[in-house]
Formats: sequence, C-alpha cells, structure tokens
Amino acid sequence: MKMCKKLISVIISTTMLLTCCAVSEKAAETIPIVSITFDLATDTAYTVQTGASLIEGRSGKALSSVNINTSFATIDDVSAINSIRGDFTFSIWCYPKDEANWARLYDIGTGTDKYIFLAPSSSFAQGCPRFVIKNGGGEQVLTSNKKLNLNEWNNITVVRQGGLTSMYVNGILSGTTEGITISPSDIGATSQNYLIKSQYSADPYFNGMIDDFLVYNTALTEEEIRKLAAESYTNEIARLVSKYDRYIIETNFYNEANKKIFQINGEKTITAVAAVKNSTNMNGTIIAKLYSYENNKATEIAASEAINISVSDKKEIRLTADIPSGCEYLNLIITDVESGQNFDCGYLGVSNVLFPSPAPADSNSTTYGAHDPTIFKDPVTGKYWAYSTHNLIFESDDLIHWKKHDYTRVISIPAKAKAFIEANYSGTTANTTYWAPDILYVPEDTEHPYWFYVSVSCGLGGRNSVINLLKCKSPGIFDDDYVDCGVVLASKENSSYKTNAIDSNIYTDTNGKRYFVWGSFWQGIMAAELNADGTVKGINYTNDATILSSSQNFGNPLFSVPNGVFGPEGPFMILNTENNYRYLFASYGWLGTNYNIRVARTPLDKTMDSIFTNGSATQFTDHNNNKVGTAYSGQSDKSTLWGYKMIGSYQLGDGIVYYGNGHNSVLNDGNGNWYMVAHLRKVPDATAYLQVRKMLWTEDGWPVVSPLVYSGEEIQAIDETMLYGTWDLSSVGHTILKSGVTNVGSCSSSDADLPVLSSQIVLQPDGKLGYDLGTWQFDQDHTVTITFAQDGDESKYEFYKKGDVLKLYVLTGYDRDKAEHAVVMTGINQNHITQFAKKAHASVADTRPAAKSTTSVSLEKSTSGNPILGFDSQGNIMYAGDPAATVIDDTVYLYAGHDISTDNSYVMPEWVLYTSKDMINWEYKGVVMQASSISWASNSTSAWASQMVEHNGKYYLYFCTWDKTDNGRQSIGVAVADRPEGPFVDKGSPLIKGSVTTPESSTWNDIDPTVWIETVDGVEYRYLAWGNGKYYVCELNDDMISVKDQNGDGIIDMNDIKTQRFINLGSDSFTEAPWLYKRGNTYYTFFAANWREKLAYAKSSSPYGPWIYCGEIMPPTATSNTNHPSVIDFKGKTYLIYHNGALPNGSGYRRSICVEELMFDESGNVLPVTETSTGIAGKMSTITTLEMKYIAHREFTNPSDDAAYPISEQVIINDKEDGLNTAWEIVRAQYEPEREDYISIQSVNKPGLYIAEVDNSIALTQNADGSMTKQMTFKTVVGLNGSGVSFESVSKPGRYLTVIGNIVTLSYGRDADACSFRIGPVSFIPAPTIPAMPPLDNVIPIRPDISNDFNHETARTLIAVSSSEQTPYTGIDGLTMYVGVRASATDSNVAIEPIGTSGNALVINSGRFVSASRGPRIAVNTPVVIENSTVSLTMNVKLSGNGALRYNDSTSNEAGVEVPGLSTSKWSKFKVTLTKTNGEILRTISVNDNVIATDAVEAFPVLWGTTANETYSKVIIDDLSITTSVLDHYSINFVIGDIINISADEHSATVYAAKYNENGQLENIKAYPIEQRGEHTFTAGFEPDKVFIWSDQLQPRTFKVITD
Repeated sequence: MKMCKKLISVIISTTMLLTCCAVSEKAAETIPIVSITFDLATDTAYTVQTGASLIEGRSGKALSSVNINTSFATIDDVSAINSIRGDFTFSIWCYPKDEANWARLYDIGTGTDKYIFLAPSSSFAQGCPRFVIKNGGGEQVLTSNKKLNLNEWNNITVVRQGGLTSMYVNGILSGTTEGITISPSDIGATSQNYLIKSQYSADPYFNGMIDDFLVYNTALTEEEIRKLAAESYTNEIARLVSKYDRYIIETNFYNEANKKIFQINGEKTITAVAAVKNSTNMNGTIIAKLYSYENNKATEIAASEAINISVSDKKEIRLTADIPSGCEYLNLIITDVESGQNFDCGYLGVSNVLFPSPAPADSNSTTYGAHDPTIFKDPVTGKYWAYSTHNLIFESDDLIHWKKHDYTRVISIPAKAKAFIEANYSGTTANTTYWAPDILYVPEDTEHPYWFYVSVSCGLGGRNSVINLLKCKSPGIFDDDYVDCGVVLASKENSSYKTNAIDSNIYTDTNGKRYFVWGSFWQGIMAAELNADGTVKGINYTNDATILSSSQNFGNPLFSVPNGVFGPEGPFMILNTENNYRYLFASYGWLGTNYNIRVARTPLDKTMDSIFTNGSATQFTDHNNNKVGTAYSGQSDKSTLWGYKMIGSYQLGDGIVYYGNGHNSVLNDGNGNWYMVAHLRKVPDATAYLQVRKMLWTEDGWPVVSPLVYSGEEIQAIDETMLYGTWDLSSVGHTILKSGVTNVGSCSSSDADLPVLSSQIVLQPDGKLGYDLGTWQFDQDHTVTITFAQDGDESKYEFYKKGDVLKLYVLTGYDRDKAEHAVVMTGINQNHITQFAKKAHASVADTRPAAKSTTSVSLEKSTSGNPILGFDSQGNIMYAGDPAATVIDDTVYLYAGHDISTDNSYVMPEWVLYTSKDMINWEYKGVVMQASSISWASNSTSAWASQMVEHNGKYYLYFCTWDKTDNGRQSIGVAVADRPEGPFVDKGSPLIKGSVTTPESSTWNDIDPTVWIETVDGVEYRYLAWGNGKYYVCELNDDMISVKDQNGDGIIDMNDIKTQRFINLGSDSFTEAPWLYKRGNTYYTFFAANWREKLAYAKSSSPYGPWIYCGEIMPPTATSNTNHPSVIDFKGKTYLIYHNGALPNGSGYRRSICVEELMFDESGNVLPVTETSTGIAGKMSTITTLEMKYIAHREFTNPSDDAAYPISEQVIINDKEDGLNTAWEIVRAQYEPEREDYISIQSVNKPGLYIAEVDNSIALTQNADGSMTKQMTFKTVVGLNGSGVSFESVSKPGRYLTVIGNIVTLSYGRDADACSFRIGPVSFIPAPTIPAMPPLDNVIPIRPDISNDFNHETARTLIAVSSSEQTPYTGIDGLTMYVGVRASATDSNVAIEPIGTSGNALVINSGRFVSASRGPRIAVNTPVVIENSTVSLTMNVKLSGNGALRYNDSTSNEAGVEVPGLSTSKWSKFKVTLTKTNGEILRTISVNDNVIATDAVEAFPVLWGTTANETYSKVIIDDLSITTSVLDHYSINFVIGDIINISADEHSATVYAAKYNENGQLENIKAYPIEQRGEHTFTAGFEPDKVFIWSDQLQPRTFKVITD
C-alpha cells in the first residue's frame, strides 16, 4: 500500500485520550491484495479513460472525474478480489463535489446481474453511502447512516468479519448488517471493473476525486480502520464533540418476547437496553442500574459492571430483571464514573393503555400500486372499498387488512370514453387505464346504485381529458353488471377550456343536493350541481360537439392555481356538522416526490347554491383566512402556497421518508370516527401504497391525521409515564422551498414542500423540555401542550420559535414498517402548522457535564486598530465609505459618505468629516454637506465619493451624485466652503454633466472625482480626474469651479476632457475610484479594479497618461464588495486609506474606513498592502496551545464571487507561526463591550472575520447581519488546567474553545489542557515583496540585427581542426560557426587573417577539386520570414588569385553559379534579400546593389569558395551581417524608470532589459517573454541602459562555415 506516499498525521487510539495523538509513517500492517494509490509503480494495474485524469489530490496523485461518460478508470486485474471467500475489507478515499445519487466509487462486476459496488450517495439511504453485492439474485445491501462531507476527503471502509458486515465513514462506524452472505468468489471472474463508473448506463458518474482504493482478504480491526481514516477521523471527532460533547443515551424496554414496550401491563420480566455512544473527546467509564419504585421508594433490581467506552464508540448495556410486586414504575440510571454524574435514562410505568394488534406491512397483494384512492363504506354490507387509478380496487373489513383486486385485464377504459376521444381528439390516443375514480351510492337507483366516475386522459399533464360515468350493480364495480353512461365532462388542450376534466368527486351538501367537483392545474378546482341522472347540470349532452363546447369556461372556481404547475388537483369535499364547516381537500406538488394535501373550508350556514351565487372564488378560506379561490395574480403573498397544509412528505427519526402523501379522500364511518385515505411513496417516484390514517379535529376545527398508518388505534387516556422520553418531532405542515426559491409562482413543481425531516425534543418528568428548550404540560387524558423557550435551528428541521405553542393529541399505534408498537402525537402549533411526533426512546437524560467553576480574567485589548472611522462622537457605529483625505498643516481631514442602508443598496444622505493629528486618534466633526442641499441632485440619499482640496484660501469639495438635469446620469459637482469643516455650498449646477463624456457605457461613468494641484516651472496646473469603467482627466480653471477650455471654442466637450489609456491591463479592468498622487517625477493613479474590487495602481510621466498598469496592491477585502483608495503623505510617511465592511452588520453598503502604511521600493514601485485589523497602531497577538501550537486559519484569497460571502472558514491549528495567518487581534467584545472579561477575536489579515460559535462549532466568519454579536464574544477565564487562559462561549455558556487534532471547536472542557491557551506576541510577519518577472539565467542580450567583423578576440585565435568532423564554435557574437579541414585536403582551410576592411576577415583557402567545382563553403541558416517582413544577408567580398565565389541551395558536390562582378582589387557588397508578401517569397541576389538573380527560394544560398585551377587562391569575407524588419513588428513604445512598454503584432519574442557598469560590462539583465500580440508592460526592477528584442522566428539560428 501507499506507505511512502502518506503520513497519517493524527491517529486517535481507542486506548488513549483523544488529545494524546500518535503519528505513524505507515497505515495498517496488513498488506492489501489490491492497491491503487495512483502514485506507486507497484499499484495494481489500472487504465485511466480519456474523460478522467490524475491530478494533485489528498497526498500525491488522485483520480479526478466529472459526470461525463468517459470519465472513469478500469481496473485491469481483479483476480485477487474474485478469489475472496471469507472476510474482506474494501477501503477508498473520495472527495465528492455533489450528492448525485447512484454514482459509483467502484463497481466490480459483469453487467447488471453480478457486481460489487459502493455508491457515495443513494436515494434509498437518504443520500448516504450504500455498499451492494449481487450474484444473479437480489441485492445484498449495507447502508450508512451518515452522509459524506462535500468538498472534503472522506474515507469509506467496508469490512466483513464472520457474519457481520460493517461500514465506517471517516473511521466512525455508520452501519452494520448480517445480510451480506455473498462472497466475491461467488460472483467469479468479472469483466467490467470500474472506478467511478456504474454497470448501469443510466447512473451518473461520480463528480470529484478518488484515491487509495485498497482491498484486503481479511477484516481490518477498528484501530486499523481508524489509522486508514487518519485526519478524517480526527475531524469527525471534532464535529462530534462540537455537536454533542456528551454521552448520547437511547433507552428502550422489552418484554419476555423481546418486543418493545411502553408500559408494564402484566409482564413478569423486562429488559432495559441502553445504547450509549461516547460523543466526547475523552475515554470514559459508565455503570448502569435499574430501580423499581413503590411509594417513592427506590429498590435496585439490576446493575451492570463498569463499562469502558472509548471516544466515538457505542456500547449496548442490557439489564434484565424480574418486576417486583407493588412496582409502580421502573427507572434506569447510568453513572459517569469520572464525573460522578447520574443520568436519568428512562421510565417504564405500570398501566393498561390499549395498543392495537400488529398489522400487516404493505405488500403486493394488499396495498401496493394504489394511486388517487377514494374511500367508500358500502351501506349495504358495511365493507370498506378503496378505488384507485389504474383499475385497482381494494377491499377491507376493518380498514387494516386489505385485499387488492386488479381489473386491468377486465377493462382498460370505458368504451364510450375511448370512442369519444378517438372521435374528437385528433393526434392523440387515450391512456390504457382510467385515473382518479370516485363513487356515489344512489339508493334510489335500485338497479345500479353504485355510480362510478372515472377520468380518462391522453398522456400526462395535458387537458385532453374526459370524465366518464359507469353505473354499477355492486361495489365490486366490474364484478357484476354495469352501464356505461358515457362522458359527462370534457376538456381539450385549448385555451378556450379553462379547466381540466379530471379528478372528479361527488359531494352531497346539507340539503341533500349533489355536486360535481373536479379540476387539476388549469384554473384549479371547480364545482357544479349534479343532475338527478348523474350528469352535470349546465353541460349540453346533445352530441359530442355540444358536450365539448358547453364544457368550455365552465364551473364555479373553489380553489385556484398558484402558477399552473403545483396544482391544486385531486379535490375531495366533506362536511362536518359538529364543526359546522364544509371542507375542501386538494393536493399540490409533483405526485412522485413532494405531493401534499391542503385544506380550505367554508361555514355550513352557506349553501352551495349561495356560494355559487355570491362568488365561489371567495368562499373557501384557509387557516390564515386566505380566500383560496382567488387567482394567483391577486394573491398578496406569492412566496407561499395557500391552504392549510395537513400532510406532505416527512420523516420521523431514522425511519422511512414518506414521499408524496396526496390525492386523498375522507371517510366518516358513521360511528364518529374519521379517516383519511391517500397514497404515498417510500422511494421517490416509485410505486405508491394505499394509506389509511386516523383523522382527528383540532379545537378550532381543522383536521389532523396520525403519523402512522391506521392499525385500529382509538382515542383514550394515556399514562403520563409513557410520555417521558425522547421524541422525534416533524413540522410536517411547514413548507420547505428548494434552496434559492423564494416565489412559488416561478419555480418548478418539485421545488416546494420538500420532505420535512425531524428533530428531537425530550419530555422530562419535571415538566421541562430537555436542554432548556421549554416546558410541557399534560391534561392527564391524551393532550400534550408544548411551549418553546428557544428558537430552533431550521437547518436541523427545528422550525419552532421562542414562544411557539404546540397542542398535540397522543395516540398509541403500530409502526408497520418497523414492525413494532409506537406512541405518536399529532396536532398543530398556534400558527396551524401541523406537527407529527413519535417517541424515539425512553431516555430523558441531559448528559451535559456539570458547569465548571471558573475565575474570570481580563486580557489586554487592542483599541487603536482598524477601522479608524466608523463611529460618531458618542461612540455609536456610524458606517461611512469612499474615504478622501487631505493634509492641511499638521492635520489630516478625512471626508466620507455616510452609509445608512439597511439592505443591499447605497443610501448615503450626507458627507461627514473626521480629523486627526496623528493618524491614530480621530475626532468626528459632523456633517459637512447634505445631498438634499444639492439643487440639481435627483435624490437626497446619494452622497457618493468626494475629495476636498484647498486652493487660494478656499476649500473645494468635489463630489458625484445622480443628476436630475441630465436624464438620471451621475454627474460631477463641486461645493465651496471658507473652512475645511464646512459647511460646503454647491455651486448650483454640475461641474461636469454625465452626458458630456462620450462614448457612454453606463449612466454612472462620471463618478469618483479626484484632484491634483501642482506647480511646474512656475506654472500651476489643476487636474481633475474621475470615472467608472472609463477614466477621464481634464484641467480646472483657477476658480476651481469650471473646466479649462483647452481649444478656446467656448464649449466643454471631449476636446477638453481626455479619456485615459491604460497599458497592459491584461485581464484586469479599471472599475472606479481613481486617486491621483505624485512621487518624485512619477504620477500615480490608485483605483479599484475588477469585481469584487481590489486596489491597484498605474504609473505615468504625465497626468494625462498613458498609464502603465502596475498591478494589484490590495486584494478584495473580506467584507466589502467595493473599495476606494485615498493616498496621502503625512509626517514623513505615506498612508493608504480605504474602506471595508468589517463592523457588525457591515457590507459594501455599510462601510468603515481603515488605514495602512504605504511603502515603495527604490524604483518607486508600490509594495503590496495587506488589509489588517490592526492598521498602523493596533496590537496583534498569537494564541497558542500549551504545546506551543498556533490557532490559525488557512492561507486563502478572498473570493471574487459575491455568492461566496459572508466568508466562513475553519479555525485550525498550525505547528508553527505562519505570519498573519496566526495573528489575531483581541478586541473589546461585540456583545456587552463594557465587560472587561469579555473579548472578541478578530483575524488580523482578514478584518471583519471573527472567531465565532456557529452551530455549536467554531468558524472564522463575519457578523454580516449584526445578529452574531453574542456568538463572537467569549468570556476569558483562568485556564481550565490552572494556567493560561480559556475562552468560554457567551452564546453557549459552559462550552470552551478546544483543540481536537488540528481543529478548533467547542467542548464542555472535559480535557482541560485542550481548552487552555497562552497569549503571545507576533514575531514573524513576512515583508511585502513585488512579484518580479522570472529571469532567464545566463542570457546574453541579442540585438535584432547581427553583424560580424571577425575582430572578436577568440576569432583571432581560431585554428583549423584536422578532422573530418566539423567543430562547432560559439564564440562569435550570437552566431555558431562550423570550421575545420578534411585530413586529405590540407590545402583547403579556413582562417582568420588581418586582411579585412578594418582588421580581420574570414579567409577561405582553396586549391583543390577544380574539376568538380568543389571547395569550402559557408552556410547561414535562414530565419523564418513572416508576412510583410524582409530578411537580408549582407557581406563584403574580395577575391585573391584565381578565387571565385559560387552559390547554390545545396551543400552537395555541385558548386553552382558563379557570382559575377567581384574584384581582386576592391571590396564588393554581396547581398541576399528575402521578402514575403501575400504568402509568397521573393529572393533577390545582388552585387553592389545590382541584381544578378531573383527567384522564389525561401533560404539564403550556400556560398562556395572555389578556384579555376589548383593554384592556391582565396575568397575573403568581412563585415557579414543579417538584418530583419523585426522592428516593424515589435516596437519599444517607452521606458519610464524601470517600466518598459512594448507593442507586438507578430509571433513570439523576448524583451531584454540590460544594465551595464561604467566599463561597459553587463551588470544586470532581466528577460520578459512575449507570447501574444498586443501591448506588454513589464518592470525590470532597475533603470535599463539598453532594451533589446529577440525573436527566434526572426533571427538567424546558425552561421556555418564548412570545408570539404
């Protein structure tokens, strides 16, 4: 296995304390038979398919995949797996990025008949992992009870030992089964062995990474498994402690037959079973004792031995005892030996409450397949009948035991309905079964009293539907004679039909009249009177055409449609004379997942006739008095669905999630008992079951139903002892919307009413709810009233609020799916949200440890950090943004816009002023100008960015705001004051209207003014700059309130305003907030770039640019989406002032102002600035454990995506100090800041992010909405171990900051050392550095044009080599020469001789091979010639003796053409020019500028030195040069200081900046690669003496001299 790959950093031993961690350099000793680590050569062979890849993973490489059909790997050899016969272990690491059900981590098999797979998420397991093995029959399954952590590494290990198979998720046991008996060897050889891919083509591919797939032919021990899980196990322990940090005890009592019981009712012997899980970070010991009570006297009747229980382990304690005579109740007590605490773990009282008999589970022959059921009690026989969609009929004598009759082979759909559809609905066909039936018993019809209405549709979801009537002789419908009476209502897929002819219900009102109720989706539920013959009053039955035409726009609306997708449908009406209401039930949602039943009602004092007459749409109301017949467009609140939600999808405890309770009917059995019948699914979109539930009525007349399927339960008095214990509570009537959905009118049918899972409450004997949740009362009959004293956590399905009151009815029952008796409750809260509860177990123990006795201690607090502005004169928070500072004498004047927004918009009524004489202590001076005072402003709440400057004794405030005189654009204004403190008075009109600047990219281009005034050579210049998206500069006149007319035309336009140009922005962009500044002779513009905004800067030699972009100086802040720089020099230092949103409830719309020192390097480049909480004067500290490990956060970049805020990061432990990542600012508490023993802990380099209690754990996050002041406050006490300091959570009293592994969380302080810390100084802060361009090592600058006069020192000592091989020589400037001599040609050589035009020359001596015209030759490699480019080879040539120069395009034996016009007495210029135009080459060869040849060869010719005879002769060459038109394609635009700007329009190149010393020697060189066309700017880090451009494509590669 991967012994060298991974260090297991933290191992939690089951035999040692959690905090005493060991580090091992290897995993388990057992050797795997299959090991795929993706790193080692010894890995089991595998093949990565094209869609997957190996990337850096957990440690080393991992297999990365996305959900595409080629993104997987295959295992090449699984024979070792195929041979496993007994115990085994499969282990794998995975990093899931989503929760796609039925993806695979591994799937080893052959098709869909034989396989072994692990799915990381399964719809059958509520999104938890599922291990499956199959060998031709049914699947054998092991399901986890724990989900994986998304976007984290998780370890899943499945181990079989003997008959027990267990699954561990991150080292924690999460599921067991004895049901896996198939061995891998039973499956045999397999041919489709996948990682990430499924045998089933429809299954998704895993989206994420996997690593370390290990298989063993033995069962690993729990210790070995936890070693494999490594740090993931530690993290799980930290999560466990943060969530609980206590023993979790679940108690149940069993009788002699091992059946769960809730009372003692004749039993002689009972067994108390307590499952105890140690969810602390300390190993422990417990003892259990069972007591019998009589007359309040306790007698111990059973006890356990002392039981050791390790961290995260779960132990079961069983105590069996005979029940003493006279026993009134039993009580189980468990003692924590270490602390001495006794836990009250359950009561069992003596009573005789009736429980129903066990009832049969759903099965294929009973309740399976039911859909849209209607319930009917036959008045003749007393039997119960349930009629279902798809031609199914269910029969029962008691509503408990059902027999299914399947008539799909007897009848498909009524003949007349089929004929009607065939005759009138072209292009579509009828479904093969009927839907949504209803039945009416008509005693006056003596022949056929059972009138059966069915719906027949064409497809799913359309309006091509009819309702057909069958009159039947018996309730068995098709068992006897029936009459097909034909279609009674029809609709078509046509806008003329406002309803859908489907889902009929026949309702009989108080006066005996019968009404036809129907509808689905289109216009909702409708009603009309029924004729005596069963047809619908108002429909013309003359023929098909009249039925269709009269069905259009027909009916009286009762229940409207919210959006045409959700429903309602499936109506069912009843009346309840006891409540005096008529009720309409309807179903909403997608029937396969989130179907739910909603109810409305109307008083019985209104007849149906009067309802029709007086506007039926307004007559039925829900619990909030909403008139549910109102059209959706008229509904006042479109965020929710109307109607009292009686039941939907839900789960209680770890039971089944029941999906889609809907399309119900209601039965009054005539004996005062009410029942609701509906269908539901136990798997989403699977086949449904028939469900009958007991229905009760609340005091104010709303129906509620039992959480359990009816098994015969009755209302009865309940023994109070039976209520003590832990209950699963589900707010089943609560509507949960899919994440991101806010309006039910704009979401899909499955986006609302998601399943409501459960939380837990504890009903204690003292009338209190466990864990201080509230109180409860019992009326000593069957009603429980619960009052909550705390808000619940909705993310945990705790939908109660402080003050909520639940009134619940208690029922005994039988859970058919768990095959056990149960005690349940049903009811509503004060808001009519229905509630289900089920007793989970008997324990009432509050196992939190006793509160510790502590001593408060006060820590030194940092009080002079950031923000410097954010408070008024009284110290109250006052948000402000867009800072603008001005230095006047010894005072800094800092102006800002006052933020008062309560949402995500800018609301800024005024500009305010603060002053300081030291940049640390600031005085609030008040309002200097209100936006409402600006006559041309379009509103009074847009006091946007400003800057104040002084000029000639006056003070000018430049600002921007919305301009009502310029079509709502932003414009620049100016206001004047006699004092810097104001008041400032606007000049009465905009200084620059937004419409002046063109072209316009937005109406807010003209914002954020900045001013720079300077005197150069005795002349004063006044520059105004501004912009958003575009950057403008103009000059101001001396009056400072008008723009200088540059061309004197009397008009201020874009001839007077210059749009600024940024060079080398690359992917960045100028956003807004410019600030002009000058240092030396260089101008700077600081500005906000990109979104979210970072601060950046640019340089120029002029205020008019062009501006060379120099990059980021501060990344986006951790708390604000915008930023705004202000830069000043004050008392010898330069400061950057900016804003963030670090104050409580802060954001980009509620800002606070901060300062950092700004520093430059010696070249004038700005050093990067870290946003800090301490600013220039705050105190930063480290917080370390007793082992000198540092509380820290990971290094991370603030994200650019708004959706990622507020940031939430884990607080971790570092082994060593890590700069500002381990630096913290301890400040006054956000909650009760006056308390000296309260503090808040802020990250220094992520200001606004505080260590906070979040969901009982610890996170680094922002108080973004102001609600977390308590969570961000800690009480400081003397360290729990007696030294240092401990931090007690104020929001969770009794819980302390605790280190577990490398995570900081909360615990009750059992491990005192893990909760004790030291405060120390920050000793290491990395100095800021400017990122430099990567240098090229050992580079000599190459000029774009190369020349060689052969005077190089090395060239003068060049000697020939007697070898047939050519010897390369690279000493000549930029060229490579190949020189040498053939051993057999001693009279043919190459030499450097002092006979050149000025010094040396290259001499080719030749006296041989005259017959073949052969001799020494020179080859100059030709550079690539690009389009519209010219490359030239030039040299001076002179001959000696009989020498001649020839050329051709080959280095073969043929010397080629002799060059004419050369002389032995004077130098001649020989030149070859290559020019490319429109893709074609022209080569020109000339002597002394006289063309001797032209052709289309794209190469320099090979030049030969020859002689006419064997007389010794010479060809002399000097001043060889190669020139290119490179500068036509690459231009050096400018060099300012160390900044170089290049333009390139062709190919790649490298720019070299060179600096030489006084002796002309190269002292420094930097290289910058150009890889694409466009402008390029780079910083050399020094002022270069020369700048060169080198292009491989344009320069000669080699210069060769060859002898032969």
